[in-house]
Amino acid sequence: MKQLLPVLALVASVCAGQTADQTPETLASATESRVSALSRQASQLLSPSPKEQELLAACCATAQVQDELRKIGAERLVAMDAVVSQIHAEVDRYIIRTARPKTPDLDHRGIESGLKQILSSAADMPPVALVSKSTGGPTLIVMYSLHKGDMMGPGATSVTLRSYRARGDRVELVDDTGSDMDGYGRVSVKELRSPMHDEAWILVSGYMTGANGPNARMRVYLCNSGRFRTMWMPANVWGDFTVRLTDGGFTVEGAYYPEDKKMRETYLLAPDGVYLVRSEN
Repeated sequence: MKQLLPVLALVASVCAGQTADQTPETLASATESRVSALSRQASQLLSPSPKEQELLAACCATAQVQDELRKIGAERLVAMDAVVSQIHAEVDRYIIRTARPKTPDLDHRGIESGLKQILSSAADMPPVALVSKSTGGPTLIVMYSLHKGDMMGPGATSVTLRSYRARGDRVELVDDTGSDMDGYGRVSVKELRSPMHDEAWILVSGYMTGANGPNARMRVYLCNSGRFRTMWMPANVWGDFTVRLTDGGFTVEGAYYPEDKKMRETYLLAPDGVYLVRSEN
């Protein structure tokens, strides 16, 4: 945490000096610099400290040594989470300052392009931005995934789906989907054809990092007026699958791991959920 404080202080001072007349391009460049600094800080946190190196070099792994190592690991996770939270805050600040609430699409293509630049050193996937038209105005939905170093499992990535809505002459963050997809890589996002005209249905899929084989997780989120609700959260499946959109839903097909058994499932969307209508093996 002591290593982290100088970076956070730098971020605070730079943010305090920002002016309202900055262009989206200038804002993107400035935000990219701060995110890059935070990304470097995250990488530094993964390097063993002198104390940790001393403990690892101990001739015998006593209970005391193990306790010390666990404590250092826990402190590293806290510091890493603080860095990731600051990057999320930088993204929110950039979007709030650059989205155009007076336009129907909130300039989502420009925001997506800016985020690709900003998160180039930290992202685990290309950021995605889309707009959902709903009662009360459009909703900007953004998804991206951040590296959390070489850690495996839940600590490897931070995957977020975030929504923003216009409030007067600016947009504000409304909701996010939490940490359910954290630790997953090869993440993809697809906008489904919604069964309701004023809602967005979004399919997110990814594979658990560090797993002994492809361990796939899929989720369908509904976004209504900026608020997310999980509509489909099946158990993880071992296998490598391809998702294809259909008029009424989507299909999932591929091979189970390690049996190499083929599967094709067809799902339909209804206002109250996601339904499996056909399964072929």
